[in-house]
Amino acid sequence: MSRLRRQLPHFVERAIAADSPCYREGVADSISPGASRDYLRRFALVAERQRAAEATATLEQKLDELERLMLSIDDFGWRETLDDDAPVRARWAALRERARASAQ
Repeated sequence: MSRLRRQLPHFVERAIAADSPCYREGVADSISPGASRDYLRRFALVAERQRAAEATATLEQKLDELERLMLSIDDFGWRETLDDDAPVRARWAALRERARASAQ
């Protein structure tokens, strides 16, 4: 496994596979090792620039970005999936309550 691939978290690898130019309609075509390395290098450069931009962003910029994301819930069709998360949110709430009780 390459050093670059070890540095990328698992979820990023999955995003790369899903967004790669060789991925079409749920079926991944073969991609050459060289093209794969080039894609991973480009993705790492983009990720580094993103981290640098996030590090220099002001609190106001971060809150504006969060607000835009929260307002886009309908644009991305996420509202329908919120109800599916109710059991998960209930479990997290119960865990928080137990943690608070044990901290006191």
